[in-house]
Amino acid sequence: MQQANDHVAGLRACLTGGALYVRGDGERSEAEFLEYGRDRTRRAAPDFQILIFPTTTEEVAAVVRYCYEHSLAITPSGGRTGLSGGAVAATGEVVISFDRMTRLLEFDPYLPALHVEAGMITAVAQTHARERGYQFPLDLAASGSSQVGGNIATNAGGTRVISIGGLRDYVTGLTVVTGAGEIVRFPGHILKNNSGIDLRQLFIGSEGMLGLITEAVIRLAPAPRREATALCAVADVAGALDLLAGLRAAGLRPLAFEFFDAASLGMVCEHLTLAPPFREAHAAYVVLGWDEALLSLDAAVETVFTGSPAANHIIDLRLAGNSEQAALLWKYRESISESLAMIPPAVHKQDVSVPAGRMTRFLRDVHDMLAARFADVRLLVFGHLGDGNLHLNYVPGAGGASGARPDGDAIDEAVFPLIAAADGSISAEHGIGLLKKKYLHYSRSAAEIQVMRGIKALLDPRGILNPGKVLPDSGR
Repeated sequence: MQQANDHVAGLRACLTGGALYVRGDGERSEAEFLEYGRDRTRRAAPDFQILIFPTTTEEVAAVVRYCYEHSLAITPSGGRTGLSGGAVAATGEVVISFDRMTRLLEFDPYLPALHVEAGMITAVAQTHARERGYQFPLDLAASGSSQVGGNIATNAGGTRVISIGGLRDYVTGLTVVTGAGEIVRFPGHILKNNSGIDLRQLFIGSEGMLGLITEAVIRLAPAPRREATALCAVADVAGALDLLAGLRAAGLRPLAFEFFDAASLGMVCEHLTLAPPFREAHAAYVVLGWDEALLSLDAAVETVFTGSPAANHIIDLRLAGNSEQAALLWKYRESISESLAMIPPAVHKQDVSVPAGRMTRFLRDVHDMLAARFADVRLLVFGHLGDGNLHLNYVPGAGGASGARPDGDAIDEAVFPLIAAADGSISAEHGIGLLKKKYLHYSRSAAEIQVMRGIKALLDPRGILNPGKVLPDSGR
């Protein structure tokens, strides 16, 4: 790859309304500049010289064509909320930010769908959907800073997969710039299009290594009419899963079903000075939501929470009587990541999926492994248990207030085989990126990885798009 800083004039000529900044030019501070070349991981430091803010798909294509012609590597930059190093520009790449591509291009009332540019903040897309009587098919803690293009590039999950499915199911159209600078448009205003291989799906979850997503058509989901919220204390993960099965059998269809353990709750209450939700402490908790228009709060209490087998798995119950109370119950769950961030650099995180039927055994094996090999490390568990996605957080002893970060590579090498044995995934919603690529074989076969390499070679023939991410460097 050539040195990008030798091509400032050529890259600037690709822009008609966008902007280009050079590191150290005085336009932005060093710290502000470098933030565009990192995500929420801090295990790889950014090191790049050129930052570009295009305003149209055509400008993105012009920049990529120039980089293709001169073999300049590119790292796309969205909201930078990932946890796998997928947005880290550590080897002098040209960074393309989508911060200035934020427009709502069209609302299709018949599908219904939003046609948006890739840089639109997720929370803004949620507002557009809500104003039109629908819900955007993605809700996650980072909604206020993540971008739609990055959501699609990582196939983000969030709290609503249990009720409406994954984001992949709602992306009906894409506009993508390939590694050769070609604009490829997949129109998205029809639901049935059985005309050969659906190439659009290749770019969803590909982390920018096949093409840069510049626009998307995203189908909207029906909005719940009135959402009710409850917090349940349960015995453990097994109790939570049995509760979920019982709720469904009793006719309650959860909109969300979020799990967290006692250690996670204690950390939130300590760092945010919140009172515990119950008088007594319990081992584990679930916050859940459902559409009260389909099952009223009174009916839920009478027929589900006290009058069905599901009640056998509830140790304690707290119902939200209004929106303020619901927000507080959700705060116990949604503030966990924020609270973990208050003890840097001590936490090592894993974002995994495991089949529900094997979840209890998997967590028992993880705890046994920690006791045998990492006795000074404690495990905090929370996540989207309803769809099998848990966030495992490894914190040093003494509450993680001091001490070095646990040996993440050693923990990954010990835990990922357990995930493979359970037919799970080493990445549920944050992607593979830079940090997990050497472990990809735990979730993908050698044949699959080889096919991925072949697809990348076709769509990115010079390997300039987000190089060094997702695919292992060599070997498996």
